[in-house]
Amino acid sequence: MICIIIILTLLRQYRIDPMSELKKVLIVTYYWPPAGGPAIQRTLKFVKYMRFFGWEPVILTVENGEYPAIDPSLIQEIPDNIQVYKTKAFQPFQLYRMLTGKKGNTHNNANVFGQKDKTFIERLAKWIRLNLFIPDARIGWYAYAVKAAKKIIEQEHIDLIYSSSPPHSLQLIAQKIAKQNKIKWVADFRDPWSELVHYQSYKRTWLTRKIDSHFEKSVFRSADRLIAAANDYATCIKTHVDRKIEVIYNGYDPSDFPKPKSRNTEDFLITYTGELSEDRIPHALLRALSRLEHSNIKLQFIGNTCPELKQEIQRLNLGNKVILKPYMPHIASIAELQQSDLLLLVINQVANGKGIVPGKIFEYLGTRKPILCLGDPTGEAGEIIKTTNSGFCIAHHNEEEIFTLLSRLSSGVLPGLSFQTEQFERKNETGQLCDIFNTLVNKPS
Repeated sequence: MICIIIILTLLRQYRIDPMSELKKVLIVTYYWPPAGGPAIQRTLKFVKYMRFFGWEPVILTVENGEYPAIDPSLIQEIPDNIQVYKTKAFQPFQLYRMLTGKKGNTHNNANVFGQKDKTFIERLAKWIRLNLFIPDARIGWYAYAVKAAKKIIEQEHIDLIYSSSPPHSLQLIAQKIAKQNKIKWVADFRDPWSELVHYQSYKRTWLTRKIDSHFEKSVFRSADRLIAAANDYATCIKTHVDRKIEVIYNGYDPSDFPKPKSRNTEDFLITYTGELSEDRIPHALLRALSRLEHSNIKLQFIGNTCPELKQEIQRLNLGNKVILKPYMPHIASIAELQQSDLLLLVINQVANGKGIVPGKIFEYLGTRKPILCLGDPTGEAGEIIKTTNSGFCIAHHNEEEIFTLLSRLSSGVLPGLSFQTEQFERKNETGQLCDIFNTLVNKPS
């Protein structure tokens, strides 16, 4: 009897009617395990918790995708008995390798924005990818995905379409699927489309921008609901279309954070995880660290880093204080965060950097470790740190304030931080998403 009461209580808590079937949502996603990196986390965590809120996810993804990183450990996070459909796709990186003569693992080279091109052929290949594949190089999946979706919808009795981008070509795919099959569609944006920060460094032709803008506005107008992963992204969308934009931030999953192991060292460890491009090199922090000659501070970067960072480390003679580690699987990366004393977040130093909210900020919040954010203190990331009382935000170039903070922290002077982060838990955010789904599908839950 007690067991029955507990089960019914849980069903009420997660709004599941035990007498009805789960509603089905077709999730159109390019990134799916074993894909690694930040792009996979949002969708994978939504999938993990959707059943708690009355929705059964059905996945449409690509075979042998081009990913910035591979993380086989994420396969273990896929819920049991989830239907995953994979299709072929035209992969432009094959053409890129032919033009540049590059061979080997495509996963390390799939991020076109994270590389510098030394030769004319490499620059030409990048120009082709940015200007001829609109809105992005994943458009080669369009025909395959649309064709497969029709059969999946009939077979699985799909109630709703959900797509998350970038890559923004997925939104065009979902748009076609929704129109062709007369099904409601929710479009989710983890990053801006035409306002993507990387386009400030990699210019596209007028015609490319014009066509891309047409696609973008078409998606914004036709999706039944629009979601953005940050307030600034929502503001960007509103400059193109006058309609309500829902905001669901990225988040963290408490189950990813087991009790940390003790660290056998007296060093004060600062950790940055993820890709680090040239516009995120923390120059002022490195200079401040070089001035702390006799401190016990160690700074480690985990993930792919640009060559310019290594040059700056050598120039400041910081080889004994800065540690560079390669990309790690998600689980290992979190373990490194938990072993750290301070977590470093660097906002891109670009014109619209004030609105950038990197996904890693939420994983940092999940550790309940102090965060040092280098960026505009009035920016959206800085506001999140302030409202959650989880750390500090200092302007990129404020070397003196960074120096003072590091001196205090390494001496054991730690401020009281309350880490009010519950609103960013993945299960809670999945509930928000499913509430949006329910406004479009009247089928009882």
